[in-house]
Amino acid sequence: MEIFWNNGERETIKGLDILGFRQVDQGLEQKLVANITTISIRARYLTLLPWLFGEYYQQDLEKQDGQAEFDYEKFRQALARMEFVIIASSRIKASNDGTEALYGMIGPDLFKKELAEFFDTGSVSLDFGKRGGSSLNTYIMPCRGFGILHTDMGESTAPVGITPRGIEIYKVRKARIGDNGLKKLILEGGTLTREAIEAQGEYFSVNDLNSVPEERRLLREAFLQPYPNSSLDVKDRYSRFKRTIEWVLISPSGQTQSPFRNAHTRSLQICSDKPGTVFK
Repeated sequence: MEIFWNNGERETIKGLDILGFRQVDQGLEQKLVANITTISIRARYLTLLPWLFGEYYQQDLEKQDGQAEFDYEKFRQALARMEFVIIASSRIKASNDGTEALYGMIGPDLFKKELAEFFDTGSVSLDFGKRGGSSLNTYIMPCRGFGILHTDMGESTAPVGITPRGIEIYKVRKARIGDNGLKKLILEGGTLTREAIEAQGEYFSVNDLNSVPEERRLLREAFLQPYPNSSLDVKDRYSRFKRTIEWVLISPSGQTQSPFRNAHTRSLQICSDKPGTVFK
């Protein structure tokens, strides 16, 4: 049996700062792991956010003749619907594959009732009222750290912009998902069915980055290569991130990795060239 000092912390503290130590913790996260926090550990959110912003901006501009004002509440609702789709897709993928890697998603407790209805009946309304939408605040800093999104918006009413790196990710996902199906449900709402998830859920499951190899390649590149015209500070941050990864993944000969390293090894395998291996 493995015993680790914070076993069960997800169930016990549920992300709360019970020790009042988070500011120090976040300082270390910024310096060593490119703003990845203890609650932003699922890589696919970093590709889902630029896709959603791209689709939302495009839809609003088309509807309002290129002069759209950003409606945060409308976007938050779309974000909440995407969070639900991610959970449902990941759970169906897990049941089909026999995996238990369902940790780290945004909203399972928040949407507990609707998830039960969906899996009991095969459909559910995507009207969540004021609930949901926290994945932006959770993942915006890692997205900024890896040059996928930015917040230097000047006089624009939109809170976030998509970088060239983020636009590449958006285009790859758009080509796979298309304009109907889950995209339409996420942007406009409606009733989600199991059939819709089974048709396109692989593009939203946190455990299925291999379903879009180019998306996975671009994310791996974002993790390992500073974005064009990066400052010296950004390049230094990438260097520290790589050294942190080496510390996590490389175990001394004959020594068993701790649960901490094992968990992060699984999370970082998305950057490898082959499933089940780690990158160098």
